[in-house]
Amino acid sequence: VASSPQGIVWLYERQQFSANAPAMFNMPYALKMKKNKVCISRLRNALLAMIYKHSILRTKLIYSPEEKCLKQYIKPMPDEFLTSNHDDYYSFQISMANNEQEFDQIMIGETNKHYFNLDTGIVFRCNVVKMNHDRLDDQDTLIRDDVIVLNLHHSAFDGRSVEPFIKQLELAYKNPESMADQSDKSLRYIDYTINELRMLQDDSPDSEMNIAREFWKTIFNGYDINKPNKVLPYDYCETVEIVGRSGFGGTLCSSIEDEEL
Repeated sequence: VASSPQGIVWLYERQQFSANAPAMFNMPYALKMKKNKVCISRLRNALLAMIYKHSILRTKLIYSPEEKCLKQYIKPMPDEFLTSNHDDYYSFQISMANNEQEFDQIMIGETNKHYFNLDTGIVFRCNVVKMNHDRLDDQDTLIRDDVIVLNLHHSAFDGRSVEPFIKQLELAYKNPESMADQSDKSLRYIDYTINELRMLQDDSPDSEMNIAREFWKTIFNGYDINKPNKVLPYDYCETVEIVGRSGFGGTLCSSIEDEEL
């Protein structure tokens, strides 16, 4: 069974936003080359090694009509993972940009929701961008100012995962076989899911979930849950009801003088 956060992401992506809305759960990160060189083929092997090591990066989310719940399935991967077909496990692209404006357009393009497919477990993407140099150079090498764009789906990744992910990717680049050791007892995401399910199903009075339920029951004791909800003001509410949320937003900034604080 999928976890509650996975279920929320899966449901929101299908019901809360219109078909033309940008992806709300793509998480792109740009890594700019400062020195040395990176071999693209070695980078791709490192990505495969990371996907092998961390099964959440090859986890499918599929709704089961029979069981009426969202389920997660870990895609199998051979122990000789470097022989795997890369395209079966992640999306990859090589792009060219001659200036910052072209690079910005590439980053905007990373909001394309069609890069990922939760049904097939494609939740990871890499776009290597070659910047400002001869396009006839070594096609397998990244040099200074080139950019590695790592794009992950929020069903498998969050902001706290960035730093440890980058550190392990560095290790995998130096030695992809180091990711083959599955003997360690590190927790996997599916372990969290199993623990969450046990907590939800534990009906003993002193369980953590029932203690939490009693706490909130006490907090809301006497609250009229049947009173009409207050509708928040926003423009074009009829449009939202008809076509769904666009996924686009805006920013409004204002300054407050110190003496007003």
